[in-house]
Amino acid sequence: MPKNKVLTPVVCKPIVKGQQCFQMLDPLAAMVEQDATPFVGPWHAVQPGSVLQLTLTLSALTGTLAVHLETARTKGAPSRVLGVFQTSYAQATAELMVVTDALVRVVATPGTAPGQLASWNVSGKGFVPFAPAT
Repeated sequence: MPKNKVLTPVVCKPIVKGQQCFQMLDPLAAMVEQDATPFVGPWHAVQPGSVLQLTLTLSALTGTLAVHLETARTKGAPSRVLGVFQTSYAQATAELMVVTDALVRVVATPGTAPGQLASWNVSGKGFVPFAPAT
């Protein structure tokens, strides 16, 4: 498999189950064998005010990797950092729960040392902030 292979994001339409309404984000972003090249994911539309419950899963890591989530009201508007996944060599997963604007994206910044390599996946749910129609 080639280095820096970006896996296709899957952001589903809202699902209503009982009194919950949520979007599956599986994956929101993922990459196989990321070298020292930074990754800035595409913007994905979510319901403003959604609560995202996300998990970063590392399947391989040689070197370092910093992954954070950004949000914006509209494309072209200034973005803000929602949260940073705390990772370490010994930790295979890291969780993050944040409230969003209308758009979200994942940014992954690897280290620059020789041999840098990371395979990772950010996935989870976005809980939509409105009550479903009955």
